[in-house]
Amino acid sequence: MRRFHWHRLRHWIQPSYGLLIAILLLGIFLRTFQFPNNPPGLFVDEAGAGYETFSLLRTGADRWGVTWPVYFISWGSGQSVLYSYLSIPIVAALGLDRLSVRLLSLFVGILTLPLLYVTVKRTAGTSAALIATLLLAIMPWHVMISRWALDANLLPFFMLLGTYTVERALTSQSPKWVWIALLPWGLALYAYAMAYVVVPILLLLVLAFYRRAILANWKAWLGALALYVLLAMPIALFLVKNWIVQDVLPVEPWLPFGIPLVPISRLAQVSSPLPERLLLNLFFIVSGFQDGEVRNSVLGIAPAFIVTFPLAIVGAARFIKDRRADLFLLWLAACLPLFFIADPAINRINAIFVPMLVVAVYGFAELRRRLYVSRRILTTAVGALVMLQALVFVADYFLVYPTVPDVELAFFKGLDRAVSRGLAVAGPSEPILVTDRIVLPEILTAFYSNYAPSDYQRELRYTVEYGAIIVKSFGRFYFGLDNLPNPSAPFTYILGKWDDDPCAKPQASLETRLWQVGRCRAE
Repeated sequence: MRRFHWHRLRHWIQPSYGLLIAILLLGIFLRTFQFPNNPPGLFVDEAGAGYETFSLLRTGADRWGVTWPVYFISWGSGQSVLYSYLSIPIVAALGLDRLSVRLLSLFVGILTLPLLYVTVKRTAGTSAALIATLLLAIMPWHVMISRWALDANLLPFFMLLGTYTVERALTSQSPKWVWIALLPWGLALYAYAMAYVVVPILLLLVLAFYRRAILANWKAWLGALALYVLLAMPIALFLVKNWIVQDVLPVEPWLPFGIPLVPISRLAQVSSPLPERLLLNLFFIVSGFQDGEVRNSVLGIAPAFIVTFPLAIVGAARFIKDRRADLFLLWLAACLPLFFIADPAINRINAIFVPMLVVAVYGFAELRRRLYVSRRILTTAVGALVMLQALVFVADYFLVYPTVPDVELAFFKGLDRAVSRGLAVAGPSEPILVTDRIVLPEILTAFYSNYAPSDYQRELRYTVEYGAIIVKSFGRFYFGLDNLPNPSAPFTYILGKWDDDPCAKPQASLETRLWQVGRCRAE
């Protein structure tokens, strides 16, 4: 593989392990400061992934009773399993809480930094690796995904790990590297559903552009493909069952894992008509990938550096003009169909940010080469824009973001305290009314109460209405006043401040900015 020309940058940035250590320490600080309390509270996807881990640990099945599933039914449209499986030893050691659920994201986010360095160093040299690692260390998107437990947050790491192993396999042709080369991309299929699109396309591109190197060691690569197919087979069976057969597969009784039939199509939930989708994604790109979700970005601050996209175009154009292959460019190309599939959301296209960043570094070097006389001006301008955006993000994220009302509501800040108080004031067998005016209150309640998964599986009452699973109750928790068995009997309530009074004379026990807890006596 040919190296990109970085010798012109050596006078500007001297490669050294000391600089790398400083970058890594900066990245670690930005990911661990105020962790796990920022973001405040817990998003429902985090609670879902955490409770699935808890259920697997206690029962060997997910919360719906599916034994070692390859995909979770979750709230009806499904959730990827890799985050929950990898969290099992953490939850086993620390118990189920916000810290244990978010630790995996933190570990993976930190590990991504040195992994990016060693990968880019092999493909483009030390200077490029240091620049790319610094940019990722301070990039708003990556700082934020390292701090909360969305299942999709694992995808960039496993895509990058696969890029590293494939590069090692292509350059060394060592059988040990070839055999494991595709395993990380196989695991990525269990990290997030969008990998079903990105990974096969990327694999085909690698096979096409590096066919000579692969054919030179075709037996080992055939073994690598066999291992990849074996690893991907469970999720492939899941897709066949849910998208084609829509019924029980004949082989299921003999499988050591469960293949659920999800009642709701997630793709239908996140896709508008194609013309509208393309227009929305165009504005999404132009805005610097801002999707308006407070859990994904700080309001008014683009999650990707504003110079990244235009520089990536320059970097891609250079490789295309020279007709040269590059793994990061192929990875970037494999992500482009995502803009045609789903409406804009940072988590849905999160596989694109790392390759776009690296290709942008290529573009920066190309502009410095072409604008020889003005390269100091270019370097100063790009550096100033990046540092300004990073500094504004850091100041806002750590000083303002945790106290923004929309952020507190998005992560249901204080609900853990409300559930704890509700359990404390309720009688031994007294019903507990929980608000049904938030997203999936049942999973947040089960998480914060550490509810026994075996009891949850047995006691769950729900209906499917308008393509959504509506949970009515489990145990003594009832969601919505209409679901209480006897509203005139005494009960405890855990409600939002936006809810109406549950009875004529509620006796408050706790009130916060978002929640109210108390009891209603017999009427």
